[in-house]
Amino acid sequence: PDQSTFSGSCNIISMLSDLERTPIVLANERRITSLLSRVEVFSRTGKLPIVYAEAVVCHMLGLLHVKFAPIWASAVKVIVAVSTSQEGPVWPYIKEALEQSMSKLSLPNNKVETTDGCKTHYTASISRHYTLCNSWESAEGRLDIFSSEQAERNSQISRYSLTDELTIFENTWSICENAPNLTATKSKVIVHLFLVFLRAQYYVFHHDEPDLRELNIAANAVDERFCDWSKAELGRKSVQKKLECFLKAFAAVKGPQQLYKHKLLLQISTAMLGNADHRLSNLSFACMLRYRLPHLAPYVQYIQPMLKKEGLREALTKFDLSVDSEMVDKDHRLQLIPIVTRILFGRFSSRGNGSKKSNDSPAARRAAILSFFSRIGNDGGELSFFVYLMVRAFVPRRFSLQSLQADHSVQFQTDILDDLISASGTITASELAAIPCKRQEGFLNLLSDVITQIGFGIE
Repeated sequence: PDQSTFSGSCNIISMLSDLERTPIVLANERRITSLLSRVEVFSRTGKLPIVYAEAVVCHMLGLLHVKFAPIWASAVKVIVAVSTSQEGPVWPYIKEALEQSMSKLSLPNNKVETTDGCKTHYTASISRHYTLCNSWESAEGRLDIFSSEQAERNSQISRYSLTDELTIFENTWSICENAPNLTATKSKVIVHLFLVFLRAQYYVFHHDEPDLRELNIAANAVDERFCDWSKAELGRKSVQKKLECFLKAFAAVKGPQQLYKHKLLLQISTAMLGNADHRLSNLSFACMLRYRLPHLAPYVQYIQPMLKKEGLREALTKFDLSVDSEMVDKDHRLQLIPIVTRILFGRFSSRGNGSKKSNDSPAARRAAILSFFSRIGNDGGELSFFVYLMVRAFVPRRFSLQSLQADHSVQFQTDILDDLISASGTITASELAAIPCKRQEGFLNLLSDVITQIGFGIE
């Protein structure tokens, strides 16, 4: 609409009131989304009085908690619109919502963690009162809450009925995904929260992940406002979904060099290429592509198919990394091969779609990947990174893996790899006992296949 038509009194508060009065039922979905679209149009003008802009963003952030999925996308669009046109007054509320999503909103068994560390429990009477309030609202006041009889539930959703915490997290962080300019301008806050998540949640659940030793996350994620989680409070699905939210936000930013700690973000994205979850590895690759790395950009059409759930063997046959191949520039090889190696290492353990007899079974994938590496050869230490990924879990902790992420020359990186590979042979019996048996068994199985198919003196 024409910006000049927005003059005189602003009735956006009336729209918000209509939204609040409209019962949340599926029959009202079109009416609710229509009201939200009107609010979005007004929010996009940048002419809302500051107090109205604040009211809009707070209302929309509240709707992201309501247990009614059809309104979430529209509410996010409104938040993006008002944050784009009037970032200053609304950012503090968005920041507060992002930080709140990082906290433990609730604990199992209805426990609440207080500031002094004590745990309190909802009493049965409070829980009953809460349930009756929900029933009373759903019945539009027709239920006598002082009666022991329960009214029949209808399809209306109570505004006190909140969706689950993971969904609230996904809804809140989708704001950053849809507002990349906000992610860029407020990257000091957003990147810091990402690093805190990795330290306090993701790598608490994946505590034995070798990537953690390569990344200097702990030193960059100190924040007393957010307490560490225990592994029992986390779940695989939860930490994976949360990580997806962050990666989607960063993948949407054009020119990530403008982000706070952008070099560390690139290191994290590179490390995540080896994740067995294809969604995470694909998002990590999307983040890397935004950097327009000269040793990666010319080969995207060959590397990207390797990340798909199917068609790995075909993708490998189309990309020739052998020494005699002219497909890859000689100046790019030693920087490109570690990227490809991380991706293929992740495919070793990713889940297949078919049966054991299919081309996507773990055995078929392993054979195809090792055949691909056997064509590269080991001249100039080009397979040193592959060997390093095999043995890095066995490098004693008295050796630092963070030197690999530093800005060293390619030759110096190769020397570091050789030193770390040699260091894996110095592991003691007590240090070996601390490594999970499944990881040791997986290493031995891979080592057997490598010696059989590649046989480049690794034994």
